Amino acid sequence: MCLKRRYRVGEEVRVIHVLEVMEPGQEIFIMGPKVVCGEYLDGRAMTADTCGDAQAYDGAVLKSPGVDYNYDITSYRFDTPGRHQIYWQMGELRSNTLELDVVIP
Repeated sequence: MCLKRRYRVGEEVRVIHVLEVMEPGQEIFIMGPKVVCGEYLDGRAMTADTCGDAQAYDGAVLKSPGVDYNYDITSYRFDTPGRHQIYWQMGELRSNTLELDVVIP
């Protein structure tokens, strides 16, 4: 998610990542901050596809249902006006797609 849907050219767009797991009994690795992997901007990968070995995690684990919002915040700036799409994908899980309009002030 981000603050708004319309930004000025050059304005910072900050993207907050929230993982919601509704299916009971799944593990949620809630401690962070965690690196964002699998983020795409206009269909191009902006981060690494995977975040490495889940076995290396050494923090609290909760059972779902639940929410994890302990991910890094990514940010972008656009030099030209237009519409942009951002989404986040981890394996088979995919976020909603943010559609942003960048306009000349």
